[in-house]
Amino acid sequence: MTRPGDTAGWREVADRLTPEQAAGFELQERSGDDPATMRAMADELAAANATAVMSGQIAAPPDATRLYGWQTHGERTWREFDGSTRQVGSAVVRVRGQQFADGSCERWISVSATHDEEFRAEQARELAAALQAVADEADRLG
Repeated sequence: MTRPGDTAGWREVADRLTPEQAAGFELQERSGDDPATMRAMADELAAANATAVMSGQIAAPPDATRLYGWQTHGERTWREFDGSTRQVGSAVVRVRGQQFADGSCERWISVSATHDEEFRAEQARELAAALQAVADEADRLG
């Protein structure tokens, strides 16, 4: 990404642009457009191109029930996903995670309810069992 004071032009990332994108930048360059603005635009297009390639090459996590789009921030690229879900009353226990550009994943457990939930002893045991099950699943999957 372009940082303040970075004087490198769009050609520094030309190898990550499509031929059509590079031709557009050559035209802008001949028209005298601002090099810093062109570099920022080239960085954004290069990141979008990388994301498009990655989304087709990296298999979804085996437990993913829902995938979200790839995101890039600085040098990190990831997508979030939802795994299995269990419901106890209005409480929802879910495995969630992030998948990184190398295919590795990090998972965590999310518990949510519409409001403060009150549980009878039997429901509390169900909730504990649901938490145990998703924790075991997250451990098993890494």
